[in-house]
Amino acid sequence: MNLLWCLVICPLLFSLVILLIPSKKNAVLSWLSIVSVIINLVLLSFLATSSHNTVPPAIHLFQTSFLTIDFALDSLSWLLCLVCSLVWMFASLFSIHYFEQENIKLLKRYQAFSLLNYWTVLLIFLATNFFTFFIFFELLLIVSYVLIIHYQTKEAFAAGIKYFFFQIIGGLFLFFGLVLTFSIIKTSDFIPGGYAALSSHPLFSLIFWCYIIGLSIKAGLFPLHIWLPEAHPVAPSPASALLSGMVIKTGSFGIFKVVVMLFGTSHLVGKVDITVLVVLSVLTMFWGSAVAIGQFHLKRVLAYSSVSQIGYILMGVSLLSPLSILGSLVHTVGHAFVKSTLFLSAGSMIENTKQTDITKYNGYGQRNPVVFSAFTIGALSMIGFPLFANFISKWVLGMGIMEAFQLNYIPTWLMGLCLSMLMISSLLNALYYTPILIRGWFYPVDENDKKPFHLSWSEAIPLCLLSLIIIALFFFPHSWINPFINAISPTIPVETIVSPF
Repeated sequence: MNLLWCLVICPLLFSLVILLIPSKKNAVLSWLSIVSVIINLVLLSFLATSSHNTVPPAIHLFQTSFLTIDFALDSLSWLLCLVCSLVWMFASLFSIHYFEQENIKLLKRYQAFSLLNYWTVLLIFLATNFFTFFIFFELLLIVSYVLIIHYQTKEAFAAGIKYFFFQIIGGLFLFFGLVLTFSIIKTSDFIPGGYAALSSHPLFSLIFWCYIIGLSIKAGLFPLHIWLPEAHPVAPSPASALLSGMVIKTGSFGIFKVVVMLFGTSHLVGKVDITVLVVLSVLTMFWGSAVAIGQFHLKRVLAYSSVSQIGYILMGVSLLSPLSILGSLVHTVGHAFVKSTLFLSAGSMIENTKQTDITKYNGYGQRNPVVFSAFTIGALSMIGFPLFANFISKWVLGMGIMEAFQLNYIPTWLMGLCLSMLMISSLLNALYYTPILIRGWFYPVDENDKKPFHLSWSEAIPLCLLSLIIIALFFFPHSWINPFINAISPTIPVETIVSPF
């Protein structure tokens, strides 16, 4: 059995162990999740060299004359699997304290389905064709639904039904697009440069929007984002970190695959449909940030912030230039770490104060400086403040906008719109994050409530490590920019991608 098989099977086996183990200690279940992810991180380290080979490690699971279920670990999928594993490890570690008093049956279900989510996301990143992608993208609907309705309250079930309903609609659009794709090119394999036959076909627009609508529902693109702000407030905070950090990224990653390796960027240049997608992405950047300003529930603020950030990612993909696509991928990584930090620290803030209202955190930083420092670092990174990860990814996106204009991929008005919204959205981010930071650090603590909050080691370690990663990504940009350059260079029609640094 090769190492890629081990990588794929490990989370599945551990999820079964969690369900079957007779242990009644909550921490044991959390540690089983952590050990599973650590094993995968070790396997990824061994697979690092082979992922760069001309023929990367692959699994051929099922094959007929026209349908295949195949996986391969190339450079790009290796990078995304690494980020995914790190996010899952930190969220699982945080869950040790977070679920300390949780009902053991509910916790078994949560940890088992958390690993099933992890397993499904990995297989989505490893898929070599859209048929394989589609199967596990649909499976992700079921396993992520369980995390959303974990607490089984009326609000949780309402949010879960909305999520399930929207994802079913998205799946139908994807299925229709997949059928039309097979009818034209007799395959759904992802290939560098994509298929000219798809882009030149009379049904191009229908096929294109079937894919975009189906994938955008998961990603949270305006106006298909309605489920997302409802799901985060009712889900456990570690689940919110996973949903925002990685699960919604499967939608944006799917759009990347469709644009770059199914249709092909060179075949999409000049298409009106692409211009519409750029405009929708820009509207998403604005809408998510604008609506977040009026929210008072802390996790709803973060949820709408995620909607806005998905706009950044999809704008980068739809601009079609090498640097904009690079910016989309590095922003995906930055957002995964930053939003995980924000949701996990928000979980501690809500647990400590028993409050979700952002106006109720006066002086919180004085009572729990570690947690609020992590929240501050995440918030400043979202704004695009120098010294933090998202400054780098927004810089690359800005360079990508200019490159798309110089390559004549977009007209002047669209360049101006994208650059303006890149700045306006960052300003709006500051408008809803800064008041929380000011309240937490500078407002006086209530005289009757000055006692410091208890901080568990299982809260402190993931928050400190995530904060260090966010800072390190700024000071060592080549450490993550260059691997992504090498990973996507074979998939786009240019000889080299010039580093923006």
